[in-house]
Amino acid sequence: MACAPFALAGCLSRFESGEGDSEPGSDSGSSDQTSGWTTYRGDVAATGRADTTLSESFEVERLWGWDDPIATPPDHPRLARSTPGVVPTTDAVYATAADPEFAPVAVDRTDPGLRWTLDDLTDARDGEYDRTPTPVVADGDTFVHTSYRLWRIDDGNPVWAQDTGLWVGDELIGDRSELYTTTAVARIDPEGGETIDTERARESGSTAGLAVGSDGAVQALRVGDTPDGLLVGYDERWNVDWEIELPGQPPRRAPALWDGTAVVVAGGETIGVDIADGELRWRTDDRGFRSGVAVDGEGTVYAPHETDVLVALDGPDGTRQWSSEVDRPLEAFVGDQQHVFPPIVANDAVVLGGPGGLAIFDRASGTLRWHEDLALAGAPAVAFGDVYTITEAGVIAIRGQ
Repeated sequence: MACAPFALAGCLSRFESGEGDSEPGSDSGSSDQTSGWTTYRGDVAATGRADTTLSESFEVERLWGWDDPIATPPDHPRLARSTPGVVPTTDAVYATAADPEFAPVAVDRTDPGLRWTLDDLTDARDGEYDRTPTPVVADGDTFVHTSYRLWRIDDGNPVWAQDTGLWVGDELIGDRSELYTTTAVARIDPEGGETIDTERARESGSTAGLAVGSDGAVQALRVGDTPDGLLVGYDERWNVDWEIELPGQPPRRAPALWDGTAVVVAGGETIGVDIADGELRWRTDDRGFRSGVAVDGEGTVYAPHETDVLVALDGPDGTRQWSSEVDRPLEAFVGDQQHVFPPIVANDAVVLGGPGGLAIFDRASGTLRWHEDLALAGAPAVAFGDVYTITEAGVIAIRGQ
């Protein structure tokens, strides 16, 4: 395989990145500009892992804001399935939102202020911002996908824009070698924006997400207009290797890949599947799980739960390790539980957010460490000892001490 021209350090196999133990974006091949949390879920394996520590006490700092509140995911549930959110790097925080009128922005990470909005860089088309998934940052360049176009932006200057178009539910994920849109499993060259290949037709169903790891790639789908789900495994040549039907169990988020296992929430259950052959490794007998999962470097899986709020499961067999020590349901912490974002797992904490609030739990015990009612308009991110997110009123940092 020829090296991708945008690769930073040597030639990567298609499934090489995404499951390392380092902080997403902080490997030796990346520059200071890309250190932090560079893509949705932190890495292309969708682990939600952040190699940083969140130390109390926490203080909220607004990095940039606006007077008129913008929409949150429940206001536009179909549009919000493209999972808008934030990407913090050393210098800046890049943000998209569920509001179809909100132009993607870049704000300064340490010295609050606006750097640019996409409206400053282009003449937006009608409906341009209907679907704007979380951006991707690689080698200092920012990749922003709108409803119609994929942009590569270098320090506030557009390098190119490619007409592509997003299906409802598409996400943009990527690393230093390839970008991906998740419904059609389109692989995109970051250098020029050309589509390398498209692996699966849209007729297979609406996507819940795609994860790419060293052992393979796994896509989670809802089958057409049915209540059924489907998991699809791809081999190293991007051929469909296996499929698992999930009758009455449509997944809502991408699986997380860890040590040969894909873990996904489907129909309220959490399921572990062998990435190599699609064989079921384990499934919970509890249908109270919501959204997606995070998995730490030791194989512990963290999943939102409608009554237990946050549950830790053993990755190899799915047994429950602990439940969060709270006496209120999930909606009391994050609002509408159908729109809760998958957790983020830091060295010492697990972060859980939704359209009505954000909470920080102790990673070892599930004890609640911090909570505030916040109207989140996109998925949060964790890096540099802080939590970053976009709310109805602005882009904020929840600073750890």
